[in-house]
Amino acid sequence: MAADYLITGAGGRLGRAFSEVLGRRAVSLKHGELDISDADAVRRALEGIKPKLVINAAAWTDVSGAETHRRDAYRINAHGVGILAREAAVRDVALLHFSTDYVFSGEGGEPWRESDRPDPAGIYGMSKLEGENYFFRSGVRGAVVRVGWLHSGERDFVEAILSRAMSGADLTVVDNQVGTPSSAAALARWAVRALPALTASRHALLRHYREAGGYISRYDFAAYILTRAQALLSARGMHDEASAMSNARANMGHAKLAPGIRPLNCRLGVGDTAPFSEPENWKKAVDKSVENVKGLFSGLWISHFDRR
Repeated sequence: MAADYLITGAGGRLGRAFSEVLGRRAVSLKHGELDISDADAVRRALEGIKPKLVINAAAWTDVSGAETHRRDAYRINAHGVGILAREAAVRDVALLHFSTDYVFSGEGGEPWRESDRPDPAGIYGMSKLEGENYFFRSGVRGAVVRVGWLHSGERDFVEAILSRAMSGADLTVVDNQVGTPSSAAALARWAVRALPALTASRHALLRHYREAGGYISRYDFAAYILTRAQALLSARGMHDEASAMSNARANMGHAKLAPGIRPLNCRLGVGDTAPFSEPENWKKAVDKSVENVKGLFSGLWISHFDRR
């Protein structure tokens, strides 16, 4: 069962993306196969697989749910990361871990730099920041990469917008939260290309990942999704569905996100990227996620909100 890479959280969108990029070079374990908060299970996995690098894609990502499930959020996002980092460090196994723009307060309008002091408001952001702290205290070799607005076209913002548009439901999107969409597939490709730079130092690194194309509001992100879907549906002769996208775009309402557990300013600034490959453009990546939404082009639409 030995492999160069171990991917944790392989059932999620980011874990699946890494599994697709690395293929047979990696052992991919879902949460039911490896709970990273179980120290004994982590030790057995590392000793059995003997990876050179662990890619941790396991995370509690329900921002609202974290407020009422604090223990679960911390168990995965903080303590689980600490266990992985400590066990990897004692075996000189590199670790690549992913964090979030939600570790910042969300104030102002300038991009957050890697050197800026985090100050999260919600439990989700707090638990992710604690995971970062465990990582850096462990002495593990590798990197923490902060990412914002992750999407793949499955149970995410892209699918939710298209689901409401297809169902004809009223659509209202906040226009004062600003960041940059991040594709799970594009992130995985970038990270694999960047692995030599991310893991070369004996000191752990902190990096921000931001795709090319600039910053955008959630409202304009939704508008782009609908515009792209309309064009793709029209090109395939699905004119009723294309009309639904057009109507949703024309009637989409504006809303304001109040300061709270979700930061308003999600702009991630990137430092010296000389050793790293250039990330892809977010528009190209969102186009792919729109195409990935199940049922959109088959005529067998299943609502994101009705799916169980």
